[in-house]
Amino acid sequence: MAQPVAAPSQLKASQGNSDRLMGACVLAFVIALLGLPTAVALGTSWVEIAGSTHAARQAPSWVQSESVRATTSDGTAVLARVAIDAGNAATRNTLEQEWLQVALLLQNSVASHPHQEVVGTSGFRLLSADMRDRLNGFLASRRVEPVRDVIVQDLVVNQL
Repeated sequence: MAQPVAAPSQLKASQGNSDRLMGACVLAFVIALLGLPTAVALGTSWVEIAGSTHAARQAPSWVQSESVRATTSDGTAVLARVAIDAGNAATRNTLEQEWLQVALLLQNSVASHPHQEVVGTSGFRLLSADMRDRLNGFLASRRVEPVRDVIVQDLVVNQL
């Protein structure tokens, strides 16, 4: 039996397609070989999420409070533990050095609310915001940067 033989024009067309495919592969390899190290060397800040800043990525600097005993405006005894995100070393140092004044501010914050307002999730948020505002006012008087956040970790209400 005789084998069919491809016409010379068909051979040239298939050879041209394989030449183009080989050229495209070589070009892709060269781009990857040169492009990847260049991207790493120049930095990949273009990959970061738009709007992200150094301050937004900065890790919190928490100052843990000792237990703060206070009496709410309706006479209920409360024991609270608070975490304060100082943000920087100067704020942290001021909070630690002036701890008695900070504890009094936290006590005054609790004392300005009845106990029904400070319990539950919404109460924790209200109390945290009030404590943050009071602390930031205190820090502003000391010309220190404000705290970023205040979190009420524990709140024990002693109802008699």
